Amino acid sequence: MSGRQGDDLSRRDFLLRLSGLLAAAYALNQPSVAKSPALSQNYPISRWTGDDFTLGHRMRSGDGPRLPQRSEGKVDFVIVGGGMAGLTSAYKLRHENFILLEQYDDLGGTARGKEHKGLWYSMGAAYYSQEEGPVAQLVQDCGLKPAVLLPDKNNFYFQNKWVSGVEGPNPNLLYRNFKRLRADIAPVMKQISGDGPSLPVTNPSLLKLDSINFASMLTGYDLEFRQFVDRILMSSACADSELTNALAGSILANDFFDKSFVLPGGNPALARAMVGSLEKTSSVDWQRSYKDGQSPKNERLKRGCFVWAVEMKDGGASVVYSDKAGHMKRIDCKHVILATLPLVSGRILTGVKNESKASLFWFRYGSYLVANVICKKRVFKGTYDNFVPPPFAFTDIVEAEASYLKTNTYKESMGSVLTVYRPWQPGTMGRSVLQDGNQCKLASELVDAMGTFIPDLQDNIEKIVMTRWGHAISVAQRHYYERITKVFANQGEYFTLSHSSLQGIQCMESAVQAGIMAANRALKVKSKK
Repeated sequence: MSGRQGDDLSRRDFLLRLSGLLAAAYALNQPSVAKSPALSQNYPISRWTGDDFTLGHRMRSGDGPRLPQRSEGKVDFVIVGGGMAGLTSAYKLRHENFILLEQYDDLGGTARGKEHKGLWYSMGAAYYSQEEGPVAQLVQDCGLKPAVLLPDKNNFYFQNKWVSGVEGPNPNLLYRNFKRLRADIAPVMKQISGDGPSLPVTNPSLLKLDSINFASMLTGYDLEFRQFVDRILMSSACADSELTNALAGSILANDFFDKSFVLPGGNPALARAMVGSLEKTSSVDWQRSYKDGQSPKNERLKRGCFVWAVEMKDGGASVVYSDKAGHMKRIDCKHVILATLPLVSGRILTGVKNESKASLFWFRYGSYLVANVICKKRVFKGTYDNFVPPPFAFTDIVEAEASYLKTNTYKESMGSVLTVYRPWQPGTMGRSVLQDGNQCKLASELVDAMGTFIPDLQDNIEKIVMTRWGHAISVAQRHYYERITKVFANQGEYFTLSHSSLQGIQCMESAVQAGIMAANRALKVKSKK
């Protein structure tokens, strides 16, 4: 990866190679118009949002640019990744001298979103589950007020009709199985707090659950009910009960019975609030770097930056990245926070023990398609999260306007946004489909299937916003928590691994916890010097 010196030469080489890839990808990313065979009208589809595979696949194949040898400066901390974990670290370090490097223009990771006629919607993560704790405190600090959804938040398309919640006056098949499941996972939930066990996991009974799959706990349940359990596992963790370990499966299944907390537009609302706060807050050191007492433009949140290497060295680290214009840059720091997938961290880290890198490549990842179907009016009046069984390819539909309705801020002029989740289990199939990028085909399949229970859909679609996540979620397979413990045991002094997957199940709570942990660790290293 390293080569001859000279930033200009490196930049020219980088841009020449990149231009061909971008030209080839141009047609793939253009807006298109789809017409479903089952529908009478065309509907526009926005260009892809979410992951762009171009630079990541270049790095994977070893076709990276030549790295500059000269450093342009030094800060105390570099944060790699602007998802919820990286943003939380930045927020906790907001009075410190740091920079955050994010590949995309929008910050928030899978907690990114958009707005349509005043109605915000999520392109990924949509809610959180803890009424108290770090997330709730962060929400309060940012002046946000979530809608509180009770266990009747879920709807299940069962035997060609919708069944609401987990209990009711008629003890149908679903309600009988829900009652049994609640009793079966109760002993597990008593041994943990929040959305996961404290790390490292040392409790023998929890380690036992970590070593077996969740399917082994569902023996004797009705098949139709198990299909809905698999739906929520797939939607939350990109794996069914056969692949998900019993500890993670119990935690995820408990979501059926827990409250949910939904901000207007989902979790992206918190990401936007933290970004807004960070853009207004500069550290003392950052202020001093400008003359004449001028108030500097806060450029600590650097968008459009792709990190090619994090080189560990005595007393700190050196981070190499390309900026939005393709300029290659190097910056040194006392400590680097890697708020990236373990897979990515393993590829960019150099100068660390072999054990440290090897442990990062164990994890497997599921892929996700999220389609936001934007409608002129409310055509589907279910509950917040609406699950469907096989043979539907998608798992569930979330009504983006639910939080607005709950807080009496919804207006008919907003219309409706139905967020449809279509996950794939780990492997290459999902990523291949998403990389191929046939938006018309994917959108038509989803809309046709939704027409099964939303007859007015065809006449009310304004457009569809499609989002692809190639390595969306690290699957909580058997021995997952055991592996996380080993990853942290091999962590170096001058870098912190801070992705949500390394705190357990990937969710808002894990991301925020990861960000807080990383910020505290970085400050501890700084205080030693």
